[in-house]
Amino acid sequence: MDTPILLTTNALLSSAAAVIMCVVIRTRKTYAGFGYWTAGILFLALGAAMLVPGALPAGWATRVGRNAALVAGSVLILRGMLVFRGRRVGAWLEALVGIAFLSVFGYLSVDPSALDARIVVYCAFAGALSLSTVFVTLRHRPAHFGSNDVVLAT
Repeated sequence: MDTPILLTTNALLSSAAAVIMCVVIRTRKTYAGFGYWTAGILFLALGAAMLVPGALPAGWATRVGRNAALVAGSVLILRGMLVFRGRRVGAWLEALVGIAFLSVFGYLSVDPSALDARIVVYCAFAGALSLSTVFVTLRHRPAHFGSNDVVLAT
């Protein structure tokens, strides 16, 4: 399989999951934070779709937009977990991550040949957000969830 097929499949499967989650939101009582998880998956699907080679014209806005969508998806999943765990989170979380990511990644995106640096920056942000989500999942678990949160964190 080649890259466009894998990325398209990833985007379609993520979109299908988000659609199912939207149906659940409309038809069932859900957990606190479920809407943020749904929005996070939608952003991850959008970012994956934007990564498909040839889908969008090459340019600064495309480079920044697709990676910003992927980071936004991870931030929304973290926010959903914080809300699920009963933490109050203001807009500062998205603002802080957004400003930090866009300032560094946006600057590196000016030079199209700086792909290695952009990959490192994206991976650092995605990794930090994923580890933060795991930390929140494991550290702030209610007693009635027991050891099942280890599965949820992975």
